[in-house]
Amino acid sequence: MKKIYFSFILAFAFFSVPGFTFAKTDISLSQTDITFSQDNIVEGNSIKIYVRVYNNGDTDVLGQVIFLNNGSPMPSPQPVSLKPGTYDDVFINWKPTAGEYNIEAKITGISPTDEELSNNSVKKQVSADLDTDKDGVGNRKDSDIDGDELENDKEATLGTSPVKPDTDGDKVNDKTDAFPLDNNKWESETINNIFEGTTTNEDNFTDSQVIAGASDEADTNSIYYKLTKGNVDKIKLDSSKFPLSMLNSAALFFGIDANYIYFAFAVLLLIIILFLLGLRKKKKEY
Repeated sequence: MKKIYFSFILAFAFFSVPGFTFAKTDISLSQTDITFSQDNIVEGNSIKIYVRVYNNGDTDVLGQVIFLNNGSPMPSPQPVSLKPGTYDDVFINWKPTAGEYNIEAKITGISPTDEELSNNSVKKQVSADLDTDKDGVGNRKDSDIDGDELENDKEATLGTSPVKPDTDGDKVNDKTDAFPLDNNKWESETINNIFEGTTTNEDNFTDSQVIAGASDEADTNSIYYKLTKGNVDKIKLDSSKFPLSMLNSAALFFGIDANYIYFAFAVLLLIIILFLLGLRKKKKEY
């Protein structure tokens, strides 16, 4: 009985010593302690995921923060070391694809052992926006989603696709395509003043030269394509409507306007006719 009484008195005296307390270990995370370097996360952009860890206890603590993406561990766990009443910031780099993500930060390997485990992890739902034209601006905030220099509102008016720079797939950008919904046409098919040596689309080739070669941008076998080393006119012509005549071929070969060839041919033909008429007249005189 005396031993029990003595032990009780000793324990009471020990715990009554001023300044004595049990060491408490408690490091924590809260919802606001996980942040991102960009408010609007866009696919392909390099993002930093930040985590701030607090030491709410009264003893020094070691541990590490691991990051999980939809439940799968992400690279590079980050070590933390904290004095009582302080915090430590850590981060990792992340380059997401477009989609929805559940990002989790969790403290592990805590030493000494944490007495409060309920606040050792935190999750945050985020989404990475699609970036169709790869300009670094997500589609939700991009006024020109496909980067064809036609704003989304204008595309809606024209009936073209805001996510395809070439709606009809004719390899001509919607911005410059006069017929963005017709893959058989991209510039005006009306050629005015063709025999005056005009050029419809300012490519330094006259329209008569174009017709002479029965030019078609997609036809790499055309004479015009070969003679101009690929600098074909963008006017898409039907070669069946513009057959390649000998005069046109001559104009193309010499690199001159077909009008001059036609004029020279007409003069030559007139001279021949006059010559034949002269011979006929002389025969009658005899």
